[in-house]
Amino acid sequence: MVKTSKKINGEKMFDKITGTLEEIISKTEELIKEGNLRRIVIKDQEGEVFMEIPVVVGAIITVAAPIVTAISSIAGFAANFSIEIIKKDNSKVLLLCEKNPSQDN
Repeated sequence: MVKTSKKINGEKMFDKITGTLEEIISKTEELIKEGNLRRIVIKDQEGEVFMEIPVVVGAIITVAAPIVTAISSIAGFAANFSIEIIKKDNSKVLLLCEKNPSQDN
């Protein structure tokens, strides 16, 4: 897994994390359990929104399972996809899953 931060005018705009499907699922679950999320957006390789989920404080655990299922589903047909996680402080984490050629069928 590779993590970089994007800054504009010295202010951190977002963290970008690139990894395998398993790493991205694990990181997504970790961020959900932290509990400071506002919204999760899953996009396909062309940037089209596959799923957008508002996260309510009391529903953190309930939200985790459907998100992992959605990630697994999109991974089945998209070579690359991204998950944008918007935190309550408006900071963002961008998770990029890049399918390895060995992961095909």
